[in-house]
Order: sequence, then C-alpha cells, then structure tokens
Amino acid sequence: MKKKIDIRALGLGLLITLLLFSCNKEEFMPPAVGEAIKLEDEITDNFPEALAKSAHTLFYEAWKRSGMNDFMIYKGYPENGFTVLVPTDEAMLAKGWNSQVIAAATSGTLDTLILRHTFIGAISEVDLSLRPDSYVAINILESRDYYYFEGKPNTISGIYLTTGREVWPYRHRLYLHRTGNELYANGNKVGNQSPFFARNGSFWPVDTVLEYPTKTAIEVLREDPQFSIYVDLMDRMEQGKLNLINTVVTPIISPSLTFDSPLFTNYVQRLGLGIWPAHPYTNALFTQGKPVISTLASWFIPTNKAFQDAGFQTADEVWALNDRNAAPTITRVSGSIVNVQYTFYYKKLYATDTLLNYHHDWGRLYAPKNTTTYRTGISNITAFYSQDLDNAILGDYMLNGLYNERTNSNTNEDKRLFYYMPFEFRRDGDQVSLRIKNSGAAYVPITGKDIATLNGPIHAVDKLIIPPGFSLDK
Repeated sequence: MKKKIDIRALGLGLLITLLLFSCNKEEFMPPAVGEAIKLEDEITDNFPEALAKSAHTLFYEAWKRSGMNDFMIYKGYPENGFTVLVPTDEAMLAKGWNSQVIAAATSGTLDTLILRHTFIGAISEVDLSLRPDSYVAINILESRDYYYFEGKPNTISGIYLTTGREVWPYRHRLYLHRTGNELYANGNKVGNQSPFFARNGSFWPVDTVLEYPTKTAIEVLREDPQFSIYVDLMDRMEQGKLNLINTVVTPIISPSLTFDSPLFTNYVQRLGLGIWPAHPYTNALFTQGKPVISTLASWFIPTNKAFQDAGFQTADEVWALNDRNAAPTITRVSGSIVNVQYTFYYKKLYATDTLLNYHHDWGRLYAPKNTTTYRTGISNITAFYSQDLDNAILGDYMLNGLYNERTNSNTNEDKRLFYYMPFEFRRDGDQVSLRIKNSGAAYVPITGKDIATLNGPIHAVDKLIIPPGFSLDK
C-alpha cells in the first residue's frame, strides 16, 4: 500500500542536502583508518555467500538444508531482488530451532521457514529512512487457503461482488518502519542491527522468528470475550438486514430465491472483518473455489468496558437504542438472478450502525455521496498499525477517492466525493489515542493495539467514539 508522501517536499530536502555537501566538501572525508567503503555496485556475494559470512549461523544452517538456492534459480531474481529478515541465533533458539532440530527437519519444513522470512524487493536503509510512513513488505510465500483482491472489487450498495476483478493468492504483509536504529514490523519492535547486503538483495537481522495470523478479524473478535457485546450487536444487525432483504428484495428479483447467507448482506465482509466464502455467486472461477480476502483494513473495536462505561451493561441495553428510530428500509430495488446483479439501497439504518461507524468504518457513513447513485468515492485501504497512527502521516490521508466507482466517471459531482481522515491522533511514547476531528471530545486511548488478523490489525478501545450529535439516550 502506498500512503501519501509530499514528493515536492522530499525533492526539496534532497536538493538542499546535495547543496550542503557540494559546498562543504571538507565535511565529507574518507575515514583515516579502517576498511575502504564498499559501494553497493561492488557487492559480489550472492545470498548464501553473504549469509555464510554473517553471525546468523542457525538460519544459515536452515538455508543450506532447504531448497532456497534451487528456488531462487527456478524463480529467477526479480529485477528489484529479495529481502530476507534473518532471525538471530538467539531468536532461533528461543523458538526451538537448534542445530539438532534443523538437521532433523525436512527440506519442505525448512523451505517454509525461510520463505516466511523472504520478501519481494531489496529493501535498503534509504527505503525506510526517506519515508515517514511504513514500507509494505510483501512476503514471497503464497497462501494455499485464500485469495486476495489487488484492488477494490466491484461494489453494489446491497451486494459486494467479485466479478470482473483480478484476484491473486493471498500473501502476508509486514509494515516496516525504522526509528533511529530500531526496526518495527506491524507495530512491534523486531531488532536494531544494521542490514547487510548481497548482490541481489538485503538481509535485515531481527530478534524474532516471524509468525503470521491464521484467523480473520471476525474470528479473533468472536473468540475474545472482551468483545462479546460488539460481536452480539454485529450479529443482530446482520440478521436484521438479512430478514429485510428476504422480505423486500427477493420478491422483486426472484420470488423462489431465499438469501440465507450473510454473503448477501455483506455487513462483515464489507467492513473487511471477514472473508468472502467460496460460493457460486462470487464467481468461484476466479478463485479456484477458495475464499477471498477482499480488502486490508484496521478497526478501533470497542471492548465491553467501553459500552459499560457509557452506561450499557449488556448488548440488549445497547440494542434498545434502535427502538427510538424506525426500522431500516430498502428502496430502489433492481436486478436479475441471471447475472447476479442486484442494486438496492438502505433508506434508513439502525441507530447502532451510526454508533459503531467510526469504530469499524472510519466514519464513512458521513462521507460525501453521489446524489444520483448514493455511492461514495472509491475506498482506499485503511490497514494501519500503531506505528502509523500519527497526524504527520495520516492527517490528510484520503479514505475515499476521486471518482464514481460504478462508471469511473469524473464529473463535477464526483470530484466532490473526497473523504479525508476523520481522526486526529495523539502520541505519548508508545500510547496512542484518537478522537474525531473538531469534536472537542476527550481522546480515546487505544488499550490493545496491533492485534494481528488476516485482514489487518484490530485496535481495542475502552471508550466509545461517539459521532457528533449522537445521543446515547434510549
């Protein structure tokens, strides 16, 4: 993912730096003693040779017994090389990878170990130091279980389809950031050693053996009791909308068809919390029958304590907020069972939709909409780990983009569909807090940050992020 960087400011900074060096040559003198500086184009060691000369002997033992050398020959070095995050010997031992275990492991097991630490592209120190945000490193190992959209799928207000879009095997991502000598990956400190280089890439020593999430965000939330009220509310809203679709939409589209799957309400999937199951209506031809992770995101999910501090002890008490409003309705239904294209719009939403929108959809309920189609601009990726929750990085981040997603047009009205970061952040050491811009509300601390999932990080908050003008009175 590419976040916004002011190229003009970057270029100006580089120009000033070059001028300073050109005007003060005495400040850049070769070292009086020691080895000569080795320029990058003078590096002759390949990957195994560079690793063999390093202090990371256990990882090198694993490399030698794996099929990595053959893999690189078969795969071919990409034009921009590879990067390996190489665990230190201490990290390997902490995870039980001693010499005896490595010697007894199969080549396939060691292949997986090495590939989980190998990323596309040679990441240099400059790549990390010249950007305020994180560098997104994409792992070379392809998932056998999931596919991922490299881009936003087709969206219709009621149904989220995969048709007509390219999908690729899912790959894990590390969001790398460097502060001084400290290297962060997905919000966690992972090392402070300098990288070393091979002819076709780079090695970054890390103090851990990398592990990746195996569950979706909604699975993680369901298994954690501190989020039980939130999950209960999500289930109720999902079922309520499913009942509404079967009451209003199906008699118009196909009276004999009953939608019995959350796929057709798309609530969890639309928010990026889950996956699209392998299903004929998602055009499984593109995904070989595998489920699809449609986007990468992050969320500020309220804990039970957040609801309780606001005066709600149970999900029933929160759900009672919906009694003050008319029930959601659907309008403008059209479509065909033949091409699986259904268009409909929710005319009203639950009060709990509004209450939770800043928590799990970045307040997009308030984003500008096209007055004809009721659509917002195209959504941008919102997968942000705590290291990037910073006003200097995200203060003007565009959450919804330039043009109408259905027609790809660029009319005057569509140009007004920009929607920017609604939050302002406050950082105090490792503590990150947020609040809605210009709300005057107290900052809400993130009490559990960077909870890893397949869809992106969950950030837990113990206070509700209440939309301006929203009343908690029942």
